[in-house]
Amino acid sequence: MQSIKEALEGNESWQARFAEVMNRYTPEYFRERLPELAELGATDEQIRRATVQLMDRAKQVEECRGCTGYTSCRRPAGQEGTQIHLDIQGGHINSLHRMCDPFLEYHRELRWQRLLSLSGKAASDKDFTFENFPDAQKRRHKKLCAYIHRFAQEFTPGASDKGVYIYGPPGTGKTHLVLSMVNRLEERRVPVLFIRTDAIFRNMRGMLSKKESLDTLIEAYCTTPVLVIDEFGQEAGTEFTVDVMFEIVNARFTGNLPTFATSNYAPDQVYEKAMRKHRLEEKVEAIRSRLNQMMKHAHMDGEDGRKKDRETF
Repeated sequence: MQSIKEALEGNESWQARFAEVMNRYTPEYFRERLPELAELGATDEQIRRATVQLMDRAKQVEECRGCTGYTSCRRPAGQEGTQIHLDIQGGHINSLHRMCDPFLEYHRELRWQRLLSLSGKAASDKDFTFENFPDAQKRRHKKLCAYIHRFAQEFTPGASDKGVYIYGPPGTGKTHLVLSMVNRLEERRVPVLFIRTDAIFRNMRGMLSKKESLDTLIEAYCTTPVLVIDEFGQEAGTEFTVDVMFEIVNARFTGNLPTFATSNYAPDQVYEKAMRKHRLEEKVEAIRSRLNQMMKHAHMDGEDGRKKDRETF
């Protein structure tokens, strides 16, 4: 039986077509269209042996020229969002298919919009900044403000920076300070979630009443690079709320993820009523222990800014 190689060698039409292709797709042709070949130090012989791969790469370059984003990708079906990268291994040019930057940016934006949809920020919360944080509190809590500001300006996901548990009486600027940080992180496109405990559990109860799963919501709280919990431990403490908060705190503790919290209660006082009422000593102590290990602590006192700024007749 004749081999494929022998059959092709005896096929004059195929031989003519092959010669035409080889004469057209010369090393010079590919070098002109694919500058990375020079960066790789590819030889003419290596280029000739990789004609098929290089034709695919040149075609992909043309398809991606003038790209306006993943949603308008002009690559063939099933190859949308991919690029061909060239590499030399063992003296041969290899082609590797990878996801392109517009594809990665598209999915980063999807994740970003999902985070925003889970945020507990009110519309007016965007107005809180470091610039309009009360000067008296900046002076009174200089080290705390400096740490929060530096975190907002410099943190990158994966860094081992600790969060801060800020506690003290109402109206001293705890929420203002952390919202200033959140707003700056959002400006820098650092994934961050701001949540208020009363809203968390109100939303969860609503989801449960509709028989919706809480898994996606809790996973987001557990895994987002930066989590800020406002009014920590100030919700009506029940076995359910304590269990959920333990799951979140424990996941972030084990994952070494920066977590910030504000509260009227010191860390060793959170869930005191719930602990006594529902006999949750073990779970509450576990939460307190993790708060002590995973966060820096700061007591914020001072004049009640809400009373100071109230309007009177």
